[in-house]
Amino acid sequence: MLMTQEKFTARGLLRAAALLVAFTLAGCGGDDWHDQPRAPRYQGVTYDVIALSLGGKGTEAVVHHNGITADGKVAGTIDARDGSLHAFLYDGKTMIDLGTMGGAASEAHAINQRGQVVGRAFGAGWSRAFLYDGSMRDLGNFGGAEALAADINESGEVTGYATGADGVRHAFLYRDGQLKQLVTPGGGASVGWVINGAGQVAGDFHGDTRVQLGFFDEACGCIKPLGTLGGAESLVVGLNDAGHVVGVSDTAGGRRHAFLYRDGVMIDLGTFGGAGSFAAAINEAGLVVGDADTVSGDARAFVYDGKALRDLGTFGGTQSRADSVNGAGQVVGFARTSGGEPRAFSWTAADGMVDLNTRIPGAPRDLVLSGAGAVSDSGDIVAYSNFGLMLLRVRR
Repeated sequence: MLMTQEKFTARGLLRAAALLVAFTLAGCGGDDWHDQPRAPRYQGVTYDVIALSLGGKGTEAVVHHNGITADGKVAGTIDARDGSLHAFLYDGKTMIDLGTMGGAASEAHAINQRGQVVGRAFGAGWSRAFLYDGSMRDLGNFGGAEALAADINESGEVTGYATGADGVRHAFLYRDGQLKQLVTPGGGASVGWVINGAGQVAGDFHGDTRVQLGFFDEACGCIKPLGTLGGAESLVVGLNDAGHVVGVSDTAGGRRHAFLYRDGVMIDLGTFGGAGSFAAAINEAGLVVGDADTVSGDARAFVYDGKALRDLGTFGGTQSRADSVNGAGQVVGFARTSGGEPRAFSWTAADGMVDLNTRIPGAPRDLVLSGAGAVSDSGDIVAYSNFGLMLLRVRR
């Protein structure tokens, strides 16, 4: 798996997947932009390239798979001119610095089609969950010093966590201006990571000595555990409107495998013969994407269609990873060349794996797209490059 296997109790696993692209792929160096256009190498979907910047280098930018809308709005985190990390919104025309609520930094985790953005701002010893809807709104807490907004649905409902006075994290549902704690067995620590269109929240909670995965049931004030693949812990990454959950779980054999939870059953998505796998995203049709290890230990991008893992290949190298999938089944991520260089790709069942560097006529001559983190339902793509964060807008 091309990710750092951190403690399941933290956002680190999900963030690590995005940060790995931002830090190891985007920082490839490069000169100033050039005016000389590059000629398209073959016909197909092509893109205009839009630089997304708050004045910094953009090499620490992170956009999660749910960080882009169908009409081309983008929300994420990027280094500002002074080097600090700031949450941003690109509204289709302008980059907006969402600010830090008086703290040292901020980060955006998700955006809905209305352009509402959620995330957190933080400083020394504190963090605040925010909802941006023209201005940054503090969602509050339960008497503690920490809070984070992890996801938002199309109705503007938000989930995440906030601490109590005792410092324990509690999952929340924010709706109609009210922050509500989601109850867990014994009142232990919990986090809401994802929310779907029906307001269904999935996250993790502390049961006995383990971190477990479950649905928070607001109606009964209880939690419905989803279990694991036989091991101790599991982590949720994505949830669609059908209630299908994807993530990663410990197996009975001590491995960590991607899973799909649907119809009351947790399905082990397996590997390509190697040790581990990771599910990065799921679309409304139930297609799952991520990466899985081969026998040699190299990770390969996959799409799971409900029957089997499909290896999406590479550009002649040994590694690839899929980070996002849209409603049409278009997958984006990165793949290595025979020389080991990372390149951003788009994959469809019709076209296979396409190097996005061959689809940007008129782009700066020295621009190299090294990875792609998000794709919208209209086909626009957020990409990482040696010149920073880029939006690839489909030419129409």
